[in-house]
Amino acid sequence: MNNDDPLVFDKREMVIEKLSILFEHKCVFSADLGKGESLFVMIVDINLENSTLILRQVRDVPPVLNGSTLEQLNKKMLMVPRVEFSTVFRDVQAAFNGGSIKKITYKGNHAFQMYIPSSLNWHNRRKYSRKKIPVAKSSFCEIVLPIPKSDATDEYRQHYAAAINRIKYNFSRKKNAINLICLELYDVSLAGCSLLNHDEEFSYFLTPNTIYENCKIIMPNGSEINVSFEIMMKRTIESDEPNSVETLNELVGIRFLGITRDVIDAI
Repeated sequence: MNNDDPLVFDKREMVIEKLSILFEHKCVFSADLGKGESLFVMIVDINLENSTLILRQVRDVPPVLNGSTLEQLNKKMLMVPRVEFSTVFRDVQAAFNGGSIKKITYKGNHAFQMYIPSSLNWHNRRKYSRKKIPVAKSSFCEIVLPIPKSDATDEYRQHYAAAINRIKYNFSRKKNAINLICLELYDVSLAGCSLLNHDEEFSYFLTPNTIYENCKIIMPNGSEINVSFEIMMKRTIESDEPNSVETLNELVGIRFLGITRDVIDAI
């Protein structure tokens, strides 16, 4: 089968198997509500007894409102006869349709309930090939945190101070490690790359839609590549190390701004 060939699973057991994979890896779905508006949700439960999925809105990924309010989008989620849900998991685009969605309370929080879809599209298509960065030859991305301005909020100042303390702890032996965070490069393509963050203090600065300019990717041989990028997503993943004691394993997806093929080939 060619990588560009889409698979359509229409047998219940196969649909549930794929949904379970997306559930276990906490994949974030875009719920397309039409007119360029979307909510971002994730599966929090698969109930086989009554054949339903339970989804909740992902709070740290802002919805695409396009003129509507969040309350209006939540109501629209219940009224649209056909909502298309899509996500990307390990370079596979997964999508399914849902209707007759209900609003419920799940473990004390608002959630959506829908029937398990009768079919699911599983499309292994890579617009740009991505290559995993070997652990033994890890590369890193350095991001300079903006120093709080005179009109900065108290929230920003508090998070900045916490991040600076963590930086000093992480790079106690490195000179000039003042406001520089260093994230491991996970994989890379011409379009963008993924970074790994293990420090809770840095998470505040890795919010989707944030743009960082004049950053550096540091290669295993010590060479440096200047990049600018926009953060597209952030989610917690399981550690590749089974005995890892990291308190946080956060995958941050970024989109390069104005990068060229020769730069990627050098990574």
